[in-house]
Amino acid sequence: MRESIWPNFYIVGAVKSGTTSLYAYLRQHPQVFLPGRKEPHFFTQPRPAREQAHLIRYVADVEHYQHLYRGADAFPRVGDASPSYLWCPEAAQRIHQVAPDARIIVILRDPVERAYAQYLMDFTEGAIH
Repeated sequence: MRESIWPNFYIVGAVKSGTTSLYAYLRQHPQVFLPGRKEPHFFTQPRPAREQAHLIRYVADVEHYQHLYRGADAFPRVGDASPSYLWCPEAAQRIHQVAPDARIIVILRDPVERAYAQYLMDFTEGAIH
């Protein structure tokens, strides 16, 4: 077993753009390892507004992040699906420091449709009235 396991691909994207669907599809592939926890946000460590703090949890330390990848050494493709890496200016450089050959998959969506979907989600969750 490798001492440190870092993903060799990252799924990033706009909120409500399909990252969860891609994560779910790729988890079914026999050569892909994605941890059970989607969105560890390790390379961003976001600070959400108080009313949304319950929605965004992140992994703050390397040991906990590495724990997510126990058993991944047998897979040729190892991934992390954290949409927040798209909007964090430092995320790409932080990823490059530990996995310089990693690929980043970016998912975008029509901005008006995305904003409407975000509004509906926030309204349903009670974040807005």
